[in-house]
Amino acid sequence: MLFGTGVLLLALHPQRGLLVGLHKASFIVWFAAMSAHVLGHALKLPGLVRADLERVRPGSRARQLLVAGAVVAGMIAAVVTLPLAHDWVNWAAQHHHHDG
Repeated sequence: MLFGTGVLLLALHPQRGLLVGLHKASFIVWFAAMSAHVLGHALKLPGLVRADLERVRPGSRARQLLVAGAVVAGMIAAVVTLPLAHDWVNWAAQHHHHDG
C-alpha cells in the first residue's frame, strides 16, 4: 500500500485528499510493522550475517545475490524516478510558500 500510493503520488503529482491520506496512514502502519520486525530480529542479525559471509548456511550465496540485486534495483528505481520527485518537491515548495 505504501509503495503503491507513493508511486501514484509521483505519477499524479501531490494532491490533498484521499490518496495523500492513504499514503500517510500506510506509512504509519508500515513503520510500526517494520520496527517490530527489525527489533525482533536485531540480536540475531550479527550471527546470521557472519554465517552467511562464511557460507556455512545453505543458500548463503543465493541470499547474498538477492540482497545485492535488491540494492541495485532500488538504486535504479531511485535514479529513474528522480525527475518525478523533483516535480513533487517544487509543487510542495510552492504550496508551502503560499500557505505560510
